[in-house]
Amino acid sequence: MPEYSFSRFVNEIDRILSTYRVYFFYGENNYYIHKTVEKIVAKLAENVFKETIYSWEIDFNQLTTKLVTPTLFGKNVVVVLRHFEATNKKVKKQIIEFLQSTKLNQYFIILYEATINYFEKADQVISSLLDLCVSVNFVNLTKEEILSNFIPKKLKLKITESAKQLIYENTGNDLWLLSHELEKISYYVGNKKEVVDEDVIKCCSAYNTSDLKDLIESIQRSDYSKSLQILNLLLDNGVSLMYIFTSLHRYFLRIAEKKQYNEKKFFQLIKEFYNADYKLKTTRNGKYVLEITILNLCNILKS
Repeated sequence: MPEYSFSRFVNEIDRILSTYRVYFFYGENNYYIHKTVEKIVAKLAENVFKETIYSWEIDFNQLTTKLVTPTLFGKNVVVVLRHFEATNKKVKKQIIEFLQSTKLNQYFIILYEATINYFEKADQVISSLLDLCVSVNFVNLTKEEILSNFIPKKLKLKITESAKQLIYENTGNDLWLLSHELEKISYYVGNKKEVVDEDVIKCCSAYNTSDLKDLIESIQRSDYSKSLQILNLLLDNGVSLMYIFTSLHRYFLRIAEKKQYNEKKFFQLIKEFYNADYKLKTTRNGKYVLEITILNLCNILKS
């Protein structure tokens, strides 16, 4: 099966969607992976039904039903399988066997939300996926690409070079966090003609990094009371809920990906963060969601 870079895939998306049904998206650029899934759903028009499943809850009978049989929900079905990288070997082999033995009438997108190096591509499961799926490699943007392209296009306002540098210093190449910060800036500056350093400092630099570090350490110690105290302190100091959540997400998943936790904790952490992410985007009581998430993290790390 063909393999594409992210940019080429987007440029040829109409032709590719009309030809292929199974896709394997991989790489560190989680932001563009999910934006591309959204673009695929949008391209398939209004009569499309999308469902996201996680690798640890896959049911092959249900998967066959969704991907092979017609649906009442619409002409097209898109099933997105998340976190293939966290799947155990047995299930990975079952997915390969499913793809080898089943002719799909609908769209199946497998997400491997991590890099795959040269040696990992030689792994039997990965090499089989590359043979069976259209694969797309989502590499991280460079600092230069973020400063020269991503920030100006996302902000849609004139911005000084030094202001762009300040934003990047606050977020690094975390595009989810960067996107959130740019959205805050656009609301803050209103009708100003140009975003300058002062705007960035007032809007994005209210957080206290030492307090955030203390929050992470208290969660790692499973200190429930201290964790909630520090959370309230951060919120009182004007730090946004999404910034705190994204920082915790980024830190703990990086630790988990370095295999510093066992497989059970790894699954639990992933599931907790993605459940919390959904709830934060769909509920008004974000503080309560974040408090419960922190307590759950303490429980996971304590076990």
